Amino acid sequence: MDNFKSSVMTGEIASAMKLCSYVKWFKVILAVVVSIAYLVGSAWLAEILIVAVVTSLILPLGFFDVFIQKLLEYNTQLLEERIHLNTNEPNVHLNSKIR
Repeated sequence: MDNFKSSVMTGEIASAMKLCSYVKWFKVILAVVVSIAYLVGSAWLAEILIVAVVTSLILPLGFFDVFIQKLLEYNTQLLEERIHLNTNEPNVHLNSKIR
């Protein structure tokens, strides 16, 4: 894998991890707001609960699957590169001994 492709994949993995972190903190803040609204007995509890449920349905795992997909793709490319290197290296040595 060339250096540019590796840096692009590393950047995509980092951005996916950052997105997971942002979504996690958003959900934590939303849970705290729902708890406070429940304890205070505010009138906007129903609206904030609807927002919390819709957010949980839209962002089920905080796009963690994107992170896993990018990481799997990156590891697969590295593995393919290593396999290609491991298969070519013995061939070079064998070809030099045969000639």
